[in-house]
Parts: sequence; structure tokens; C-alpha cells
Amino acid sequence: MNGWTERRQIVFGWVFLILYTALGFWLNMPGDAGPQEVSEASDPSVIMMVVGWLGIAMFYVPAYASVPITLRKFGWTLTDWGFGLARISWATIAVAVLLTAHAWISAGGPREVLAAMGSGWPMGVFEGYARVAEELIYRGFALVFLAKTLPPGRGRKFLAVLIAGALFAVMHTQYDPQRRLSLFLGAALPLGAITLWTRSVSLAFVLHGLAGGGPVGALFGLGFFFVMAGIARRRSVPPPEAS
Repeated sequence: MNGWTERRQIVFGWVFLILYTALGFWLNMPGDAGPQEVSEASDPSVIMMVVGWLGIAMFYVPAYASVPITLRKFGWTLTDWGFGLARISWATIAVAVLLTAHAWISAGGPREVLAAMGSGWPMGVFEGYARVAEELIYRGFALVFLAKTLPPGRGRKFLAVLIAGALFAVMHTQYDPQRRLSLFLGAALPLGAITLWTRSVSLAFVLHGLAGGGPVGALFGLGFFFVMAGIARRRSVPPPEAS
């Protein structure tokens, strides 16, 4: 398939990031300003709950859709996204695996985790789905896009981490300014730097999934990473020559 010109890629990238962040900014607004309360009302109807959760779920679909779009139209690879299995990535992947295992063992193992969650375990999966989507946008698309398109120079990658982290923090309007600053300095910047340095999004997936969905969220993030890493490995293997 024909890819987009560099100018079209830049326009699409900035519009996508700004619109996605602006929509997230509005959706996360506390009080009556945003639709977040639909799913948190004291006694919502079943229809309202379904509509609310479907709306929230649909918000994250573009994050997942951005992967095939960049592969087809930008000429990126899954390795660019941080799904590669290069030697430099394995230290981060190992930490992600250990953190996931530790979360499950500390919670008493699969039986204890699922028993404690009861019928609420799908919420852990949903939280993992949502947190991975945010990482796809801000530690995936944003970092790669900015690192590739910002003016060349020694500070390009630092600026990419800074901008991606700022957009991530700005979107979380449900937090007060002090907590958003802590989110920016204590999570967004370190995760962005680690992701760029090790060229792996595995740790970002697991830490964010763990923060939102506990052991189930962490497992979702790790599982999604390895599925995509397997696809990346298969795509990188040249087809056998015809005899």
C-alpha cells in the first residue's frame, strides 16, 4: 500500500494527538462537565450503564487502531513501536515479567485474586485494556512520532519524552494540579525515557495496567505485549525462498 507523504504524516500525527488529548481532557473532567459520571451514578439504569461503558470503551479504540495505520501509512514497524525483542529490550521485558508475577504471588495466586474480585474480574480486564490504550498513545505513538518528526538535534528525544509526558498529564483532569504534576514527573517522564532507551513498551504496559487493574491489569498488559511481539517477530522473518 502507498504510504503518506511526510507532510501528511506530520499533520495527521499532531491532529490525532491534540484531538485525542482534548477528548480525554473533557471525558475526565470531574463534576457535571464530562460524561464520566454516567457509569458512576448512585443508581443508574442498566441502559445508561451500558451506554456509559460502551462510550468509554470506544474512546480507546483509536489508540489500538493507530498501530495498523502507522504500519500501513507511515512505514513504521512494530519494532519502532517498542514490540521488538532485541537484546537491549530484554532487561525491561524481564522486569515487566517479574513485576507481573510478583503482583499475582503477593495477592495469593490466581485463585485468591479471582475469588477476591468475584464477578468484578472483567473490570480488571477492562482497566488493563484502557491503560494499555493510553500507553499506546503516549509511550507508543506520541514518542515515536515526535522522535521522528521533531527538528533534529541532541535534545530531540528528550523533547519527545517531555511533550508526550505533558500531553499524558494534561489529559488527566480528574486529578488536582499537584497530582497531575506528580503524574508527569514521577510516571510519564521516567516511563517515556525508559521506553525510548530500551526500545520496549513492556514495562509501561505492566506498570500502568497494575496501577489501574491490579494483577489482572498487569497480566493484560504483559499478554498484549507478547502477542504483538510475536507478530513483530513473525513479520521480521523473511519468507522461505521458493525451490
